[in-house]
Amino acid sequence: MENAGSIGIGVILGLAIKNASAVGKVVKDFSNLEKIAAKTKLGISGLQKELNTLKLNANLRAELKAQRKGLQDEFLSLGNVIRGGIIGKGLGEAISFESAMADVRKVVNFDEGDDIKKMSADILKMSQTLPVTANELAAIAAAGGQIGLGSKDVREFTNLVTKMKVAFDMSAEDVGDSVAKIKNILGISLKDMEDLGDSINNLSDNSASKAREIIDVMKRTAAAGKQIGFTKEQIAALSSSFISLGKGPEVAGTAINSLYRVLATADNMGTKTESAFAKLGISGAFLKQASFDDPQKALDMFLQRISKLDQKEQMGVLVDIFGREFADDMATLVGGLDTYKEALKNAGDEAKKGSLQREFDTRAATTENSIILMKNAFNSLAVNLGSVFLPAISWVSAGISYLVNSITYITGLVPGLNG
Repeated sequence: MENAGSIGIGVILGLAIKNASAVGKVVKDFSNLEKIAAKTKLGISGLQKELNTLKLNANLRAELKAQRKGLQDEFLSLGNVIRGGIIGKGLGEAISFESAMADVRKVVNFDEGDDIKKMSADILKMSQTLPVTANELAAIAAAGGQIGLGSKDVREFTNLVTKMKVAFDMSAEDVGDSVAKIKNILGISLKDMEDLGDSINNLSDNSASKAREIIDVMKRTAAAGKQIGFTKEQIAALSSSFISLGKGPEVAGTAINSLYRVLATADNMGTKTESAFAKLGISGAFLKQASFDDPQKALDMFLQRISKLDQKEQMGVLVDIFGREFADDMATLVGGLDTYKEALKNAGDEAKKGSLQREFDTRAATTENSIILMKNAFNSLAVNLGSVFLPAISWVSAGISYLVNSITYITGLVPGLNG
């Protein structure tokens, strides 16, 4: 570190000495102008007028321009040294990782005895066993911090969500944000979130819905489902069913929220809707009460009764209850009740246990992910190597910035120098 600091000092002193003569002439002229201004009481405006009329010697102006060009070349040369070779690779990776971890430090509350340095080391270690880059792991960790997890829980969250990323073939940003929001909305523990991951993976394996689509729909509907009392598995099953029946995540989300809204407000939807409920042999008040007593049982009953209506009457009842906007979506669900029942079974099946881990293990064992792990190992080495030089680089950069700003200030005051 001491040698790196000495190099930085040498670079700055070399640049300063090399360009000192030309800069000194400008400073001297500027000093003389200040004396003239003071004697003649010109003040600031008078000094500016003198500066504007000053005619620099042609040879001096040429020399200054040459010196400025030389200074630019020095900076470019320094940049090439920094960027080149193994040290350059290490510095680049270290700087990038430092920036990623800065986002983590900003949002994570560190537990006693823990700090950003330890977490950085742990994330680099994770990248050697999980086929995800250290920067992606940092992004997932930041998502955990944003929902209020302490630093120790953030590590567990990062490990779990990374497995979901690999198993569900999602980007680190999407899976981190989505899982954090679903966990927060449902108010569940990390253990429960892992259990939900098993359900989602089992649904994906046994239906026409993909895990990332189920997660997308759940992110949109979990709040309303939880308010009525549906379990996380039941919310996942309904999400999967709509996707399997051909609805996109956005359409599925709005349709499901419409269904939840009907269950929660069935007693206050107007006379037309009440008449539609009567055709099902129930009242709005009954449906609402039943929904809050046992939401899944109430929904099953509701959908079954609609399915038993005469086909000519069914769509009219759906329009009166859900409106024209969602009647066709509900008709799709009613027509696909077998798909929905199968989804409920797969979401709650005990055989789902460990499904997420098994899917992760299968995908992680591919050649592609083995190559990612190899790259991560080299990246960790590069980050550790580059981190040694970061303080010196920061110090040198600050010195160069100061020198450049000083020269820029002086040359900006002298007409003709910038031309």
